[in-house]
Amino acid sequence: MMLWDDEYFYFAADMEEPHVWGTLTKRDSVICNDNDFEIFIDPDGDGENYLELEVNPLNVVVDLLIYTASPEWTGSLAWDIAGLKTAVQVYGTVNDSLQIDHGWTVEIAIPWTAMADSVSGGHRPNGGDIWRLNLYRIERKGG
Repeated sequence: MMLWDDEYFYFAADMEEPHVWGTLTKRDSVICNDNDFEIFIDPDGDGENYLELEVNPLNVVVDLLIYTASPEWTGSLAWDIAGLKTAVQVYGTVNDSLQIDHGWTVEIAIPWTAMADSVSGGHRPNGGDIWRLNLYRIERKGG
């Protein structure tokens, strides 16, 4: 789900998963090695200067600014989404393969101000605007 207001771009995802697990606990780790939910925001759709955000079931975040992805990846892992808000709710027990889990939910609020200079050109979408987004979920088997 997605929506926005004057201050934030909001995302929520509900993921069914029989074994919720996550191992990475440090911000800006390679979270895609865990189960995660990922957001890519490239308002003008040119494949340059776009935001990547990943959150795992332990509510650990990696956020980066991608300058180019092709022909060679360049970006900034040091870039942070100032004022980012995330929350995770697990329906089960993380990292317990003996129990069957129901899954997990993630909620995200990205402030427009954090994207103003580097991603969105200083504005949020207006009625009729078309923005390029990719929402992605990685589900790896635990253990």
